[in-house]
Amino acid sequence: DDFKIWSAIQVESKSKLIIAQHGGHYGTGLFSSHEEHEIKISDRYFSWGWGDDNSKVIPMPANKLAGEVNGNPNGDILIIIMNLPRYHYLTYSVPISTQYLSYLDQLISFVSSVKKEVREYIKIRTHHQDYNWCVRDRICDSGLVDIVDNNSYLVKSFRDRLKDCRLYIATYNATSFLETFVFDFPTLIFFNSEYWELNSNAKKYFDKLEQAGILHYSEKSLNIKLMQIYKDPMDWWMSVEVQKAKDGFCLQFASTSNTFVQEWNKEINKHIIND
Repeated sequence: DDFKIWSAIQVESKSKLIIAQHGGHYGTGLFSSHEEHEIKISDRYFSWGWGDDNSKVIPMPANKLAGEVNGNPNGDILIIIMNLPRYHYLTYSVPISTQYLSYLDQLISFVSSVKKEVREYIKIRTHHQDYNWCVRDRICDSGLVDIVDNNSYLVKSFRDRLKDCRLYIATYNATSFLETFVFDFPTLIFFNSEYWELNSNAKKYFDKLEQAGILHYSEKSLNIKLMQIYKDPMDWWMSVEVQKAKDGFCLQFASTSNTFVQEWNKEINKHIIND
């Protein structure tokens, strides 16, 4: 809050305000009040590769997405469950309020339907903030006690947890699968299209992910693909079709560069000098 107050004072003093994208969902959701607000109040907005008709938005390499992760080919299949407040707090295309329970129930239904030979590798990582949904209890009450990550894993960062895994299944439109894409880590995505609505520009790139077998909108489709690849996800992930779809997506929504510091410095200085 101190920084926000300081920034507001600087803007009132005619300083330029440059805001940089700081997570996923930006540029992809059908609607997002905070994305619109951030672009509106800024003089320039640095995205992670995407652009729109607004000249304020400048595609730049992501400052947050970098590095690599070497997983364990005999390790876990990791599913992360997001969490959201019980009551509406922001207007963007995610499960809102009690829709969250439908999101959770669908994931529980999917995991329960997976054959035992595959399910024994699945681990569910819950969010540290529960918002009184009792997520862990709901999962355990469904008979999936053994697949919930214990505290020794929950204290690990997402990146460190991936080192023990062979495959990541993303269940929400946010930063995690952008990170695994950049890490070149085998990834499946499972969305309910009723909650994770996409804008028309992003839809064509998500369609490519679907065609490559990365993105799935139904439990059945995801189950079939998981059965096909679970023994050696990396072999599937490195196929030409999958890599092409992933790389094309990253150029738009998870752009990276080995020289991002120099590129940011050049772009910022341009606006300081010209504006």
